Amino acid sequence: LVGSEMCIRDSIGQECLVTEDIDNLAGRGAVSVGGKVWTARAQTDAPIPAGTAAIVLRIEGVKLIVTPACVTAGAKE
Repeated sequence: LVGSEMCIRDSIGQECLVTEDIDNLAGRGAVSVGGKVWTARAQTDAPIPAGTAAIVLRIEGVKLIVTPACVTAGAKE
């Protein structure tokens, strides 16, 4: 568990792929990071469809909090 936890902390700020539609209101969603699938939620309540590239923002418990990659790309200066 410690090794997995350390590995996933390294993924903050990294790009991931949404593998299951992320829907906070329905309490579902998953992303693939470094070849492993993790439960995920969106930073906002807007759904993120499977197949979307996203960025890992932070970890809350055992869930990754992500935002679509196009959102962060548009926000960079």
